[in-house]
Amino acid sequence: MWNLKDKKIVIMGAGTRGKRLLRFCRNKGLRVLGFIDNDQKKWGGGGK
Repeated sequence: MWNLKDKKIVIMGAGTRGKRLLRFCRNKGLRVLGFIDNDQKKWGGGGK
């Protein structure tokens, strides 16, 4: 397994699975910078 503790992570997709991955990363103490998504309705939401 890779050591991601010192990495900056960007999640592709801000939908249901992306949010699930964000929760997983936060629970593991990983730093997520944000999301990349081509759906403009999901832009600027702050990862809520």
